[in-house]
Parts: sequence; structure tokens; C-alpha cells
Amino acid sequence: MHLPNSMFDSLQPNSQRRQSQGVLSNIILSEKPTNFTPEIDDYFLEIFQRAKNPQDPEELRDLWLGRVEANLSGSPIYPKLLEKWESSKFRQDFSKDELLHSQTLVKFIKSLYNWFFRNDLYGLLRSDRNTI
Repeated sequence: MHLPNSMFDSLQPNSQRRQSQGVLSNIILSEKPTNFTPEIDDYFLEIFQRAKNPQDPEELRDLWLGRVEANLSGSPIYPKLLEKWESSKFRQDFSKDELLHSQTLVKFIKSLYNWFFRNDLYGLLRSDRNTI
């Protein structure tokens, strides 16, 4: 569909854009996934394995953030979360498939999201600037 006097009139069609962006861009743009398969990696799996209560999304979030602190250099931003991670140990085994079908996984991700906005972006790490 073409709209007359559209602000998009100056844009090149997809085929011309792909040709002008170079070989790597052509490969990336031309590859379309045929199947999306979510996957749990070992880093993620270990969080659940160390949790006292793997059904508690807040505990999972705290372990995740503590592990992030452990991987950062310098003074920790959240030392209590770092301590929680360092004192945790392997408690139980889970399969990756179990986690992919867990309602707790969704709640855990939501909890991380909320933490980021509440505690980091608009909290402790908030910038004094007025614009983003």
C-alpha cells in the first residue's frame, strides 16, 4: 500500500536496503528463524538449583542479582544480595524442561523487571539529568 505524500516515500524498498547494507547485514536480514525454541542455560539453571524455595520469585531474583554482584568488579551496590549468593549452595536438581514450564519462571522474570525500574533506573542508580 502506498500513501501519497507519505513521510515514508523517501525510504528504499527492503530489497534495495538489503543490497546497500553490506554482506553481514544481508545475512542477518535474510535469515528468518523457522522455529523459536526458548532455552535455559546453565547460568540460569544454577539460580533455581541454589534456591531454598525455588517457588519464591523474590528469592530467585535476589540470588540472580547477588550472582551479578559477584561477577562485577569493585564495591558491590547491593552487598546483602552478594552475601546471599555467596552463602547459597546447591540444594536440588531441576531439568531445563521443568523450568521452561514453570509459572515461577514468569514471576521471577517479572520480579527482575520490577526491580530494575524501581531500584535501579528510578532508584539508587537514577541520574540527576532531566532527559534520558
